[in-house]
Amino acid sequence: MRLPHDGDGESVSLSIKDVWTFELMERMFASSGLGLLLVAADGRLLDVNPTFCDKLGYTRDELLQMNVSDLTHPDDLAMTSHLFQHFGERNRVNIFEKRYLHRNGNALWFKMRSEPVEADDSANQPHRIVMVEDITREKLDEINLELMAAITESSDDAVFRTDTEGRIQFWGKGAERLYGYTAAEVIGRPATFLASEQDDPTLRSVPERIARGEVVIDPDAITVHKDGRLLEISALIFPIRQRDGTFAGVAAVHRDISAFKQLQIELRHSQRLETAGLLAGGVAHDFNNIITVIKGAGYLLAEELPVTATTSAHLQLIDRAAERAARLTRQLLAFSRKQKVTPVVLDPNEHLRESVTLLTRTLGDDILLQTDFSSSWLVREDITQFEQVLLNLAVNARHAMPKGGVLTIRTRDVTITDGHKFDSSAKLRYTPTPLKPGSYVLLSVADTGVGMERATLERIFDPFFTTRENGEGAGLGLSVVYGIVTQVGGGISVLTQRGFGSEFQIYLPRTESRLERSVEPPAPALRKHGGRILVLEDDDTVRMLTSSLLKGAGYTVAEAANPRVVLSGNVSGEFDLVLSDVMMPEMSGPEFSEVWLARHPRAKFLFMSGYFDSQTLNDKLTGKTLIQKPFKPADLLQQVSRILARA
Repeated sequence: MRLPHDGDGESVSLSIKDVWTFELMERMFASSGLGLLLVAADGRLLDVNPTFCDKLGYTRDELLQMNVSDLTHPDDLAMTSHLFQHFGERNRVNIFEKRYLHRNGNALWFKMRSEPVEADDSANQPHRIVMVEDITREKLDEINLELMAAITESSDDAVFRTDTEGRIQFWGKGAERLYGYTAAEVIGRPATFLASEQDDPTLRSVPERIARGEVVIDPDAITVHKDGRLLEISALIFPIRQRDGTFAGVAAVHRDISAFKQLQIELRHSQRLETAGLLAGGVAHDFNNIITVIKGAGYLLAEELPVTATTSAHLQLIDRAAERAARLTRQLLAFSRKQKVTPVVLDPNEHLRESVTLLTRTLGDDILLQTDFSSSWLVREDITQFEQVLLNLAVNARHAMPKGGVLTIRTRDVTITDGHKFDSSAKLRYTPTPLKPGSYVLLSVADTGVGMERATLERIFDPFFTTRENGEGAGLGLSVVYGIVTQVGGGISVLTQRGFGSEFQIYLPRTESRLERSVEPPAPALRKHGGRILVLEDDDTVRMLTSSLLKGAGYTVAEAANPRVVLSGNVSGEFDLVLSDVMMPEMSGPEFSEVWLARHPRAKFLFMSGYFDSQTLNDKLTGKTLIQKPFKPADLLQQVSRILARA
């Protein structure tokens, strides 16, 4: 502090007592644990003590060149201006909180007490001594508490706190939303009342574990809602300790994971069906080759053997068995989504009306068929597969109503948004693959049959799973529906209740394309001879059989088991037609055709396959001529004749 002086700047003579008092004040000013500063009426800093210098990171000389406004946080300048309006009031003591800026730019919260002091200069200007207490930590704690309270109140997580005895002391808005209890209903109750009898001992063992200082994490806890519903939650529970380490209670955060658990279930089911689809597709591929050989060999035998009643009956038996096996492999391919499809723009209502006549004949007199076709949108779908979806669902519904009932078929337009939730219902719902946002035509097939329990519901799309007795059916009907619908980017949801029937909801993506009508040109007369054909097939038996069929029809045939053999020059010559398998080692049929056509632009191709392992191959075959394995020999010869007849 400065020594008192007179108006001329000369020091005033002091008594021994005055000097002692001044020196005592000087020592107190310098050694105080509080920040002290002497301020002039214009805001200049006349003096500061070391504590204040340390708080703000400036030297004393630097601060004595500054004004209060230089140190004040911009948001508190208005308050500072107001205080200075009453600066000269001699009996006014101001106690306030404000922020100063540290040299490094950080804001510090100070609690201040400003008192007037007698002027000691000639102008007789008022001065004030200001005592400063750093409350930054307390203020930040207060701000953090307010922020945490705001987060707690806006969060959907249930956040609550108990005392040291486990009684609830705080109950956030998220807890009210999750459990249905208001704060008034639960304050003072032990938190253990939320635990379910079905839960493991985790939540009930919390008090003992917390007492040992543990943080309890239970990712799969079961708790009880106010209305008695069981809730699947993840729980985080931890002890609250004061700054001195004293145990002050328990904090808990409960998060509803029901939707997440449902997504997990759907993902597992989807993965299981995908794996089953890969297996089914691989099996169907091998079986198609085998059936192709059986059907072809039977055809050749019929051509070569003398016609007798016995041989004719045996050959018909072979053909019927092969056709039955072919239907089975087609179902497997439909489920695995590896089947070649020919999607067209169609009006679902139009095709459903045509199918109703057939259904009324096949369902039986004890089934009442009702329809409501309200959809106005179009879809892009393979017509045969669309009809198969309806037929399979109708047959499934018929078996669910052994004593008769009502079958209702409806269509309507729906839009699925991101985060879409189905309407709540007392029935069980199963959606094996989550629906993507978009516009759909919803085809609903509902029965009044026996319904299903959850264990059955979650397996209905598994291949070969069936609830029918005595081995009726192969258990592929709903698997086929699943494969067809998902192959076009659609989805399925099933709603059921034991004793009250089931409803299958099929979501087919809307198309903006226009409806087109096409007329199939008549097939040309079957050509029996006069062409050179390359048969490209990696399966030896299929290649030999196909070559025999073509040779028997009068064609000249060259064979190759691998496209590389042909491209290397080991099979040479011009060919009127290349009959190529789609799936082959090293190079696919469509890939080979691109290379071959670059060399022979006039070459013609006919592809054959019963299996597609990727959408890429399917896309490459768009617009190409394809015959599906297992094919009938007559169909193969007809396709060959049609292609060779083209100019």
